[in-house]
Amino acid sequence: MTLDEAIMSALDGEALLFLGAGFSKGAMNMAQREFPLGKTLCIRLIEDGKIDTSEDSEEDCADLGYITERYLENNTKQDLIKFLRSEFHCNTLADYHKIIAEINWKRIYTTNYDDVFERASGECSILRQSVSPEMSLMEIAERKNAIIHMNGSISELTEETLDSTFKLSSSSYFKRTITDNDWAICLHNDLMNAKCLIFIGYSMDYDLELTQIFASIEKIREKCIFVTWKPTKRQLNQMSRFGEVDSNGCEKFAEKIKQFKESYTPMERIYETYCLKEIKEEDCGAAVSVNDEDVTDLLFYGEIRMDKIFSSNRSKYLITRKCVNEIISDVTGIYTAVIIHSDLGNGKSVILRELEVKLISKGRVFFLNELNPYLQDDMDYICSLRGMKFVFVENYNRIIDYDEAKIFSKYQRDDIKFIFTVRTYLNENLYQHFLRVFSVSEEKVAMYDINTLTKSEETRMCELLDTYSLWGERSTWNHSRKMKYIQKQCHGEIKDLMLDLLNSENMQRKINKILDLLFENDDLKEITLLIFICKSIAIDLQLDDIVLLLNKQVKTALVLKNESIREFLDFDRNRIELKSPLVARYILQNNNFNADIERVLRKILPVLDEHRYVGHYKNMLRMVISYSNLRMVFNLKNKKKANDCMIGIYESSKNLNYHKENPFFWLQYAIARMEIKDYNSAKIYLDNAASYCQEKFGEDSWQIETNKARLLLERTMYEKDVMASFSNFEEAFSLLYNNRTPDLHYPLRQVSLFQPYYETFYKNFSDAEKNIFLFDCRKMEEKIENYLSKQKKNVGKGSWNSRGMVNIQKQLRKMRSEMVAIENLGHINEK
Repeated sequence: MTLDEAIMSALDGEALLFLGAGFSKGAMNMAQREFPLGKTLCIRLIEDGKIDTSEDSEEDCADLGYITERYLENNTKQDLIKFLRSEFHCNTLADYHKIIAEINWKRIYTTNYDDVFERASGECSILRQSVSPEMSLMEIAERKNAIIHMNGSISELTEETLDSTFKLSSSSYFKRTITDNDWAICLHNDLMNAKCLIFIGYSMDYDLELTQIFASIEKIREKCIFVTWKPTKRQLNQMSRFGEVDSNGCEKFAEKIKQFKESYTPMERIYETYCLKEIKEEDCGAAVSVNDEDVTDLLFYGEIRMDKIFSSNRSKYLITRKCVNEIISDVTGIYTAVIIHSDLGNGKSVILRELEVKLISKGRVFFLNELNPYLQDDMDYICSLRGMKFVFVENYNRIIDYDEAKIFSKYQRDDIKFIFTVRTYLNENLYQHFLRVFSVSEEKVAMYDINTLTKSEETRMCELLDTYSLWGERSTWNHSRKMKYIQKQCHGEIKDLMLDLLNSENMQRKINKILDLLFENDDLKEITLLIFICKSIAIDLQLDDIVLLLNKQVKTALVLKNESIREFLDFDRNRIELKSPLVARYILQNNNFNADIERVLRKILPVLDEHRYVGHYKNMLRMVISYSNLRMVFNLKNKKKANDCMIGIYESSKNLNYHKENPFFWLQYAIARMEIKDYNSAKIYLDNAASYCQEKFGEDSWQIETNKARLLLERTMYEKDVMASFSNFEEAFSLLYNNRTPDLHYPLRQVSLFQPYYETFYKNFSDAEKNIFLFDCRKMEEKIENYLSKQKKNVGKGSWNSRGMVNIQKQLRKMRSEMVAIENLGHINEK
């Protein structure tokens, strides 16, 4: 980038300004002298503090941290603050400071303590506020035209900030680094997003942390200009690494800006969001009617038509779930966030679309459409809008470990509310991690489990299927029998109902047509299977990913051009959307594709490992290797063949760089081994997981403990090890009862093994052991009761599979009753 291009970008409002000490040249402080730089500041501190340096070396006398500590030996902090305010508050400016301050900078960063730029802005009638390092991204967004002082600001100097955010003494350096707060995220995203970066008076010579951040940005040199004055050879080399260098100084740079402003007309810039897409009322024009095809496409293919949701005929198109109005009440009330969770195919997407439509009347509605570094800019923009803003994020698991989650966490305010969705099984494992990453208290999160329909919703579902004649072979059933079928056989879940209805003759013809189309040849089959796998386990996939993972550039282009394929797959720029993940999962689980799925996964895993430092590929490595996810994509009707395929995937990938010392991988492999009763290998792999987890301080330790308990119980029953049965039970009980996860659903689920364990071994226990076993069951029953009570108090929403917990609790009560009865009978017989 040339200097002229940089100036035009700045005048267009698309440039980032970075100020170093050289910018303040020409301004005077309150003592009517130039602002001191490093060595000069040390000299003035020595003079003002009357520091005896007779025994100090020349090098020590130029060490700012050391001299500051020496100053405070004989002077107070207030003395130091008074001195610093005199030295770094601006009294007079040069004209070129004002010329540069007049520009509409995208954002301003400075490593300077002084308030020269604030003063220059004020004289141009522009209000710019100082921002100190402890402020959050949200606070920065609220302060329009903020000047971010990365080493601390003289305007914010107090005794407290002197020891924390004001980088002066050695103790302040020890207490804070850029990576400790929001600066790494904020600065990194600004460097990525700005069209131009202009550095004035900054040599890149001292601050290693900043230099490392600049060095991490690809192609940064193409948009950087360094304005400096007579740089040394070393400084010139350092700056040239990152951009073009203009050595004519700040004054000449300002003169050139002035010349440009006489003839250049800045572009009018209307901000358009990059990651967040706004839903507007005009995008949801009401449909006049609803027909059979509309409902079939919604139920079986997942194609949601917003105009139908917005129309007065909405009741003929979908079931309005009771939770929709409750969610609206919560998200417009005291809650910061709502989480909607369910299994695949139980209606999250439909509820989300209905919420989007209804919330338009309450404020501005956005959903996360793409993941890229502009999210921070988008959030800054929506902060500037008046009224309520609602941000929808589908599948929060895809962003939870990345900067996007950290950015969202910094924008928690009364006028911005978040609505998240996630698969239920992922929420069970990730919820506590979610609370930590998004920095939100549990009391501020409303939770909705939408897996099961209410009684009235079941009735509406039955009526909807009646209206559009979708019952197939069950069409002749009366209403009572259909309702019983929905409630009992389908457990009140849309997913189970749809999967069962997919077996109808009419739907089988449509599915076979899809198979003929998408599996036309081996290349197309591989592409299709990869898409089906990723969508079934909630992984976002892009066309670029297919090209990289499968190396099918030409074949991918053929897919794009095939209009028939586009009826089932949506291609929006680089993104791929499968219209019905439920149909894809049905196809995977009801056809003989296990060997093909194994081949595809074994093919992509080494490629993912090679690119593991790319955020979403690292996430894919974890998601693909999850045993729960693998079970979703394999046909389990031939369980042995499915297990063989899954074991083959683990065996082939155990030495990949990402997996070989990863506790999560070894945990999943251990679970897979337990499923085939290979308990010896399972124990080894659980020990591997525990060892690596301890070394890496991983968050999977509670899962490892849970599966150790499961292994102890299952293995003891499998091997009928009477001798070790009681001691193994006690160890397993302790691992489950004292589990370290705040959410106990997963460990408590293993308590279902207590009943078969009781039936196998109780009669062999001694009287003392029987009493302890009875006592342990009572304690576990109480723990489950406490857990269920907590779930009911959890904003009164959703069950989190509490139905299963209730059944386990009933098992424990029945066991305890039997044990008490047996003991009483024994006492009677003795008498």
